[in-house]
Amino acid sequence: MTVNALVLGCNGFCGQPLVAALQNETGVRTFGAGLSSSSSLDLEDYFQLDITDWGRVAETIEKLQPDWIFNLAGITSGDLRQQLSVNLLGAMHVLDAVHQKSQGCRVVLVGSAAEYGLVSREENPLSEDHACRPTGPYGVSKHLMTVGALAHSREHGTDVVVMRPFNIVGPGVPKHLVIGAVIERALLALEQEQEPVVKTGNLEAIRDFVSIDDVIRSYLLAIRSDVKGEVINVCSGIPLSVQKAVEQTLSHAPRELTLEVDPELFKENDVPVAYGDPAKAQKMLDISCSRVGPALEAAWNARMAPAEIQ
Repeated sequence: MTVNALVLGCNGFCGQPLVAALQNETGVRTFGAGLSSSSSLDLEDYFQLDITDWGRVAETIEKLQPDWIFNLAGITSGDLRQQLSVNLLGAMHVLDAVHQKSQGCRVVLVGSAAEYGLVSREENPLSEDHACRPTGPYGVSKHLMTVGALAHSREHGTDVVVMRPFNIVGPGVPKHLVIGAVIERALLALEQEQEPVVKTGNLEAIRDFVSIDDVIRSYLLAIRSDVKGEVINVCSGIPLSVQKAVEQTLSHAPRELTLEVDPELFKENDVPVAYGDPAKAQKMLDISCSRVGPALEAAWNARMAPAEIQ
């Protein structure tokens, strides 16, 4: 049996490897959608689509009749109104369109560990039933998306599962994430003749870093499962300091780099410790996320062009 899979936000950090993984799945025809007018990915078809446009979302889903939808479309910047428009309302457009135009379609929505928000050290590890106290537009908008998705499933029987990834690392990690930002600063520092110095924010924070390969694998396991109306952490359950993650990443540089903490780079309301409880994912999806070391190396190597090696 052939299934049609639609990846919304297919051109992004997680979208591209998800498309590549789907192409290795037997009996799957992969379609993509995004804001740009075209895509360089090898797809059955590509749709230029803004998920805030209800009419266009409904039209696309009615035309394609997908069996699977992965909603990776979202924004991490902008004010609360802007992020609610995309992260919350855009996701609800997708679920409403599935309910009205393509019943039987299974949906994976992507939440975020930012939904947990302010937690104390003692509250860790964070399980899916832990109270969410998000701060900032991103965490708020993603948590409201999760609440809306679960309500949609209860009210309409929508076949949806919310995956809640922690700190994703791997090739193409964007600059708004700590490892991506450090890599960018390191590459600039390596261009200088003097001793390369890399400025960083808070290195003492404890986080749960997850390989993008494990994240993509969890999405595929989720879409093939019968889990419905649930939130599932995508995490390793292993607390790792930002300092250790940064040092491990930069250990692959061609020259030694010196870290310099810059208070200007500290985030407001930065949570000291936040790592997840993987028990539910292990039970429901039979997945364990433990490949962060190779992912940190791959993140560095993907940005280190031969011409930049001294």
